[in-house]
Amino acid sequence: MSDNSTDNLQHSSPNSPQQSSFTASPDSTIPTQKAGADLTSPTQQKFRVTQLLSPAEIQQLQTRSNTRAWLMLTVNWLMVFTACALVARWPNIITILLAFIIIGGRQLGLAILMHECSHFSFFESKSLNNWVGKWLLAAPVFADLSAYRKYHLKHHRLLGTEQDPDYPNYKIFPIAKSSLKRKLLRDITGVSGVKNFYGLILMYSGVFDYDLSFKPKQNRKLSLIQKCRNFCSNFYPAAIAQLVLLFGFYVAGYPQLYLLWFAAFLTTFSVFSRIRNAAEHANVEDLLNPDPRFSTRTTQANWLARLTVAPNFVNYHLEHHLIPAVPAYNLAKCHHLLVERNAYEQTPHAIANHYWDVLAALTR
Repeated sequence: MSDNSTDNLQHSSPNSPQQSSFTASPDSTIPTQKAGADLTSPTQQKFRVTQLLSPAEIQQLQTRSNTRAWLMLTVNWLMVFTACALVARWPNIITILLAFIIIGGRQLGLAILMHECSHFSFFESKSLNNWVGKWLLAAPVFADLSAYRKYHLKHHRLLGTEQDPDYPNYKIFPIAKSSLKRKLLRDITGVSGVKNFYGLILMYSGVFDYDLSFKPKQNRKLSLIQKCRNFCSNFYPAAIAQLVLLFGFYVAGYPQLYLLWFAAFLTTFSVFSRIRNAAEHANVEDLLNPDPRFSTRTTQANWLARLTVAPNFVNYHLEHHLIPAVPAYNLAKCHHLLVERNAYEQTPHAIANHYWDVLAALTR
């Protein structure tokens, strides 16, 4: 496929009704291979997470903590403001480049925590997940929690099928090295960011659903007035969040720092988002296998990966698909328990040692 295939978005579709979260029970069954069968065989039997973890262990893993949630959220925002302060105090090319890296990584971090709120797994209460997820996590990165929730839960429900809304994003891999280089170049130069932001405008206007192929809504023609009304109705949380950021920088005496926030959103955020997305499901053992151990990947992350492409434990993506109700701050513990119980004995490919290994696996 041409490298002009659709770029990734970390945002959500407006005009989508809120839907209750899918928090798969640990007792829910996951199809897996029969003992002794070929790993790609369509013949499957039931695999239960409860075969490996006790009910008490699962309950502990699923325990939510407001304290830990607020701490994670605060750390992410403090990193953003610290990067901005460095540029304000010592404005030079080094601090600016460092700020682009930190801010882009934390923008992805905010999107990841929004994802946690979409599962109602971050805070202890549903209302707090909704409010914080909408105003402090989604809106600053131009996202919509309610619409993202509706879209994302389809991904969980339809994983391993061609009906998975994220399937078009992953089926193109592996791609040519030259194609991947061009995609990353478009990301870092802001070309992808501008394109994606335009796509957001169309989604907020009601022209597009949240669809990675950017397909217009079927059999629906909107007048310019309708588009403007939709945009104003759907974009206002993001607009308020941007105005609050701008006002905060203005009060601090550095309104120009908002340009740093928005520029990082168009550049480093795009790069980090693409790599993170691809690491989760691209070129896995069997993308059309509903068992997450075959269609999903966890990637080990060092400090640099955690700073950029893997904030807030998002690298433990396989564990998230096995038990979606586990909060981000418990995913590392979940991973270690599953490894100890030989959950991935049949599928060692499901654990990548480094994001460099993932990048190498994306190309042919």
